[in-house]
Amino acid sequence: MERLPSIPILRKTALQEMPPIVPPEGDLNAIDRFRISLERYHPCPERGRHQWMFGRACWAAELGLDPAIVIEEITRRLNRPPTDKLEVQRQVAAGFERATKTPSDLEGVSIPRSNSLGPYSEEALRYYCHSSPDYVCEDWLRYVSPVRPSSVSPLKFLAHLTKPGESVVIVDDPQAWAPTALFTRTERGYRARMVDGSLPDTSAIDAWLECNAHQSGIWWLCQPVVGRPVPVEKPSQLFDSVSKDDRLTWRGEPAVTSWRWLVLETDIAPPDLWLRFLCVTRLPISAIYSSGGRGLHAIVRLNAVSKADWDRAVHPRRPLYERLGADTTIWSAVRLSRLPQCPRASTGSVQELLYLDPATHNKSGSIIHRHPGPF
Repeated sequence: MERLPSIPILRKTALQEMPPIVPPEGDLNAIDRFRISLERYHPCPERGRHQWMFGRACWAAELGLDPAIVIEEITRRLNRPPTDKLEVQRQVAAGFERATKTPSDLEGVSIPRSNSLGPYSEEALRYYCHSSPDYVCEDWLRYVSPVRPSSVSPLKFLAHLTKPGESVVIVDDPQAWAPTALFTRTERGYRARMVDGSLPDTSAIDAWLECNAHQSGIWWLCQPVVGRPVPVEKPSQLFDSVSKDDRLTWRGEPAVTSWRWLVLETDIAPPDLWLRFLCVTRLPISAIYSSGGRGLHAIVRLNAVSKADWDRAVHPRRPLYERLGADTTIWSAVRLSRLPQCPRASTGSVQELLYLDPATHNKSGSIIHRHPGPF
């Protein structure tokens, strides 16, 4: 059994004051500017949200936006559900009245529930990231990482992101129903075993993961599981990860024990811009690593209490994040991601860990905000 090095307790310290962020004017269309402003520059505050809704509605009216779209976008980004079904409509109506000097009655407005904001827009991504400092790069990420990436093996990475008693599925074939290896976090460290029993102990498995070039790379399931095959009750829960004969699954929804993580990745955004996006987004990112190919993967801490809670936290962000380049397939709570520090033979590269912060649940703000300043 490997012993996990202790993680120092991070004391709460006052973050360095950051200058106010003002979005650029640019030539971006009005609706994209409004949506990115709500997400990146002017998020819903803990207090005074009526004033926030009113102010955002005034600006939206000046931009000439449809009130129904404004109501939808503001509702998506509230930090708690509306107190009544007309709370947002009343504030938006007041904002439009102030801006246009004409009465507005939006109580009966029909709110469109759009599933897409349109295709990926590099212009929108540049607008979102415009305030990121010039020094943001992969070397800077390694430098500010609370845990030194070079000191982390594949299994130690999993240990930093799990709790005692939790297990993680590791596969070298994403289509296989059974895992290649199974990682388990213990009270005093961690252990791993090959499901076929081919390697004798945890240290041998860690060495195998780090030193053997697997054709398509090594993957891990981002949510913890029970560590054994469990029955599948509903046909909708049948995946590639299920044995169709006896309907057992190692990594389907019935096997998941915690809905803690979201995986963010892209196949279309420029690598430098996507890196900047990950550093300026307010999402609580715990890890960033390369895929061994073109894009970077990020692990976002959600700590959802159920699958339904995970969906409520994630899906309102989907249209904007896809507009900014997020892969359209990431919105599944049960998802494989590449395991850091493992070679990928098909590209001749390593799935390299760049940033690791296991304590994101004790912090707030973007990576740039948590680690202000250059090297």
